[in-house]
Amino acid sequence: MSAHRAPAAPTRPFKGAPVTAADCDEWWIALRREILVREGQAIRQGAGLTIEVQSINTGRFHPLTLPNDATSFATLADRDAILCRLQRG
Repeated sequence: MSAHRAPAAPTRPFKGAPVTAADCDEWWIALRREILVREGQAIRQGAGLTIEVQSINTGRFHPLTLPNDATSFATLADRDAILCRLQRG
């Protein structure tokens, strides 16, 4: 009989899991910043642990999609650090 093995631990967080500032690499930040500037979208601190971006069609604010299809950060410090980096130009 073979011994039962536990599944290997995932190397990446599950889809939609809250992200840290370290998960948002320089390439991702530069790309998002370029899109925000090009489209003239406003960005702001959202409710809880989110960053919100203004829709160019409706003017309403929606959570920004982060790496790994997440919409929230693990901590307020992570959110604030990335918001600051996105707002810098």
